[in-house]
Amino acid sequence: MPEWVIDAVLVHELAHLQEVGHTPRFYEIADRFEQQEESAVFLEATRWASDFESKRATSTSTRLTNRVSA
Repeated sequence: MPEWVIDAVLVHELAHLQEVGHTPRFYEIADRFEQQEESAVFLEATRWASDFESKRATSTSTRLTNRVSA
């Protein structure tokens, strides 16, 4: 995980010390970190890739199990 993404996550969590919810005020605080938006895109892409790989692995496992059972 790139250091700037970790920093953005920390800033995000620290912003919750000032504002509990994801309110406009929360984003005013969190967005003071210059790479907040880029880190959100990075994390979303990472989540998508992880979900895709998980589904792919499950699908492959199911196909292999079906072949062995047949």
